[in-house]
Amino acid sequence: MYDYEIRNVLHAYYDMTTIKFMEHCDDIEITNHRRKSFAEDVYGAQQWAWLLWSECDLNIDILRVNAMLSLSELEKVGKTIVILFNNWEKQKIMIPLIKELNEGKTLEASFAKLCKKLNSGERDICDIYKNMPDEQAKNIERVYNMLDTLKVKIRQGIINWNITGIRRESIAEHVYSTQQLAWLMWVVSKEDIDIFRILAMLSIHETEEIIIGDITPYSGISPEEKLRMGNEAVEKILHGLRQYVKMHSFIKEFDAEKTSDAFFAHLCDKLDCDLAVKFYSDGGYCSIENATLGMKENSEIQKFISNGAKTVADVFIMADEHMYVNTIFKEIVDFVKDYNVSTMS
Repeated sequence: MYDYEIRNVLHAYYDMTTIKFMEHCDDIEITNHRRKSFAEDVYGAQQWAWLLWSECDLNIDILRVNAMLSLSELEKVGKTIVILFNNWEKQKIMIPLIKELNEGKTLEASFAKLCKKLNSGERDICDIYKNMPDEQAKNIERVYNMLDTLKVKIRQGIINWNITGIRRESIAEHVYSTQQLAWLMWVVSKEDIDIFRILAMLSIHETEEIIIGDITPYSGISPEEKLRMGNEAVEKILHGLRQYVKMHSFIKEFDAEKTSDAFFAHLCDKLDCDLAVKFYSDGGYCSIENATLGMKENSEIQKFISNGAKTVADVFIMADEHMYVNTIFKEIVDFVKDYNVSTMS
């Protein structure tokens, strides 16, 4: 990519993810001293969509609904979606999706709108429960209540690195921003990948963290053990849903990273984290000196510091850049290393 294309990706990413910091000013329900963000609204609506699709035998394209919902709050950003570089062919998918949702004329769009209203409280889920067997209603209630906790669970890296002075990112907000990055990287990518499947994986890829928490590379747990723990957690959470197998298959595919869609989704997950930390570092919201003692004394992190890491972003990028080799993601990472992104949002 040319430098101007990379800058466009970065500007669009930081634009699209500003709604992580946009809170409901009239929201009287404050949990852990946090108001809900509009990014968390997207996450919540997507989880309603998955669960209702699973339990209500709906003849809808759930991947299309999920993709629609991923873009559903971009009107609050305004300036980004219509200037996505020069790839008009791919814009022909994104912009019509937003229009379809706003008009609400298709089955998928009307269902997506319903899920948004359920998340906001404009519609009462009890009205829907009346028309389904008790067991299915209880399944939806049980699983949604667990999924909803990711709106108030703060990312472990935020805690470990003592990121302060800015809204602390929840796991649900991270799920949102990975999907925005996926759209952008798909626009500039020449790979043969299915963006709807990628978004589906990303929208539920952190389900395991409801039970096992946000395990970082510095938690002392091996990747193999983390995978085992995550698989068991997802089984406990989703088991009993009528579409449990299908939903779990997306998560398993994501974790295995063997398909081109899953590998792309995995890199979006990693790069989102690196770009978020770059924003915090460049904005002065964190530093290696102010990190928790466990981070500063970690042997791996000490190696990165010995190799020249001066900021928290340097540490994250050094830890992850081997994953990006021979991909378009490497171009973004190489560019952003020496670029101050704090003014981009």
